[in-house]
Amino acid sequence: GIDWDIEGVNDLMSPNNVISHACFTLVGELSLRAKASGYVVTMVPPQSYLDLTNEKADLSLRHVSECMPSFHFAGENAYAALLAKYNASTFDLVSVQLYETWCKINCAVRQNATSKGATTAQILADTIRSYIDGGFVDFAASVPELGLPSQRVSVRPDQLVIGFSFGAGSLHGRSLYINPQDFAKAYAMLPAALRPRGAMFWNLELD
Repeated sequence: GIDWDIEGVNDLMSPNNVISHACFTLVGELSLRAKASGYVVTMVPPQSYLDLTNEKADLSLRHVSECMPSFHFAGENAYAALLAKYNASTFDLVSVQLYETWCKINCAVRQNATSKGATTAQILADTIRSYIDGGFVDFAASVPELGLPSQRVSVRPDQLVIGFSFGAGSLHGRSLYINPQDFAKAYAMLPAALRPRGAMFWNLELD
């Protein structure tokens, strides 16, 4: 099968920090053909590349993090466009990287820890639910070159896998670590019909 993990690079001005229309089409068309031939097709989007609380979409990977203005390597729903254009059911698993550098859930956990607001488990449960409930993405206005109508995008519970990692270590919190106990609490908070398929860890060598 195929596991799509298309991301940007560390050189901000590199052309590889924009997903080309040709690359987007190749991923989509190859996924359709692989699925039709009986292969497993999965994707591993960083959170900003598939954020269904954000109505905007773009193939650029040079967006600014919500809580770290100096970080210019976020995406904006490029993978949501793949789900919309090539049918979400084409992809057997959608494994969201909640360890993306300075991603939305990382910002929320850090801000709430400072203000003693929502718990990490509640923020995680809300994040999981945002994918299953889905959200409206304005493709027509944001990426007209894709020819996609604006529409609601969602991920089925049996597709959704939540991606964790060991976190940032000494790198000042740039990548979020979530304690397994918090995932267990978040899982218990969700109704059975809204629980994700499971979790994955990046990477096994570090486990």
